Amino acid sequence: MMRTRQRSERAGNPPLARSASRPGAFSLWRRGGWHSVSGGRGLAARGGFTLLEVLVALVILAAALVIVVGTFSGVVKAWRRGTELVEDLRHGDFVFEQVTSALRSAAFFHTSPGTYGFWYQSGGDRDEISWVCSGGALAPRSGILAEGMHRVLLEMGSADDGGPALVARSWSVLADCSPEEVEPIVLSDRVEGFDCRIGVFDEDTAEWEWTDTWDDEQTNTLPHRLLITLTLVPLEYGEVSPKLQRIVEIPLGPLSTGKRPPQPSAPPPQEAPIRGPGTPPPRRVGPKARGSGGTTTIHAPAPGGR
Repeated sequence: MMRTRQRSERAGNPPLARSASRPGAFSLWRRGGWHSVSGGRGLAARGGFTLLEVLVALVILAAALVIVVGTFSGVVKAWRRGTELVEDLRHGDFVFEQVTSALRSAAFFHTSPGTYGFWYQSGGDRDEISWVCSGGALAPRSGILAEGMHRVLLEMGSADDGGPALVARSWSVLADCSPEEVEPIVLSDRVEGFDCRIGVFDEDTAEWEWTDTWDDEQTNTLPHRLLITLTLVPLEYGEVSPKLQRIVEIPLGPLSTGKRPPQPSAPPPQEAPIRGPGTPPPRRVGPKARGSGGTTTIHAPAPGGR
């Protein structure tokens, strides 16, 4: 030890001394006294993780994975539900287009109003309506019904699997048969309810009112407007069923009743402003674009609603 210290002092290096109390530690001589310095084995011993630190890290990692997987699963479920709801709405709009096309092509002749009149039977969300239309609306593509006038009965029936469905029955106006003898055509097996309201214009309030009554005298005519509601099958069991509504105008309705359809009141005339000398003339503005007509009202449940 003394020889090593003397050699170190002769070389100009500070002397080193091994500590007897701490293996792997050395004492370095500096000005003021000896200073303890740990060896390499002590650093290696403090460079690892304890079991508690490893367990805490695993718990934090597991919690982060649970949050990420739960968020991803919720996003996928919401996306899938939104896609199914949009698909149902498109299907309901397709059914509406068929029914609207058939109602707007309704035919009527004053010579035999009883034959070409409108039939209506209220039944809650299982109403029945019948009218005579021209063309191939709601009729088999092959046969004489697709080329001439035929009566259509729209009602709720049964699908092939026994579930509810919106069906249509078509037969010739000249045929002497009952609707039960006609084979139904399934329009949609995703519709579980069909409700129809008849529009009546109130001249006192200048507003349309919707009723579920149709008198016998009115059976020989056609209504002016109909409010149709389709109730779709819910996406999941126990959820609220989405509903679609549309107002359909029958062009020959006013002709069958002999009453002109109500026209919106014209705005009061406005006096032209007096222009003084040197005042430029007003700018001409082109006509405003008109809308495409009625819209479909959607009553759909919120995502995740029960």
